[in-house]
Amino acid sequence: MRPGLYGNGSGTVSAAGSGAGRSIRSMYHEDSRALQDRFDTRGLADRLDERFVAGSVIDPPDKDFIERVDMFFIATADAHGRPQCSYKGGEPGFVRVLDEHTLAFPPATTAMACTSLPATS
Repeated sequence: MRPGLYGNGSGTVSAAGSGAGRSIRSMYHEDSRALQDRFDTRGLADRLDERFVAGSVIDPPDKDFIERVDMFFIATADAHGRPQCSYKGGEPGFVRVLDEHTLAFPPATTAMACTSLPATS
């Protein structure tokens, strides 16, 4: 999944740029860049930025891939930067692309299973 996804708690997430009101230039901070330089991986990191941050839409190849998966992880961070990552799984096709910014998947079956989808108004 792409960075910058926002959920409504019902199994629908929308990518940043579709009304989220903020722009992401890079997913790496200064310390990340220092490690990339140290281990000669900045080129790979730049490619990931180009592919997943600069293009903040779900294109047809992405859609085809997403709709074939039988699992994925969704991650968010709160205002203090504390991460939360959740596994989501089902039969291939359980996650659908509704448009270039929105994914839909079945709601969680327990209250704890949906903690990574913060409520939005």
